[in-house]
Amino acid sequence: MQPMNCAATAEELRRQEFSRLSAAVTPRIEAFRSMTADAFRTEITLMLERLGHAVISSVTNIVTTKDGTVNLCGYGRGDTRSLGWTP
Repeated sequence: MQPMNCAATAEELRRQEFSRLSAAVTPRIEAFRSMTADAFRTEITLMLERLGHAVISSVTNIVTTKDGTVNLCGYGRGDTRSLGWTP
């Protein structure tokens, strides 16, 4: 039987847990604002998958299914002036 290296094992578990938590945490709004359109769409798609949606397509808009319904998640480029609304 080989002796256990507790410090190395603890460090590996800590690294794995940090990685798991990082993948599950929603980024801050500042991070979303600095993303490219493709990175933003990817992050939203991953969040929807974590919420139990099955992604059908994420090429332009994101189309998912959950609980027998089809859902469409559309997003724009952020130009609210074209919608007649200014922050």
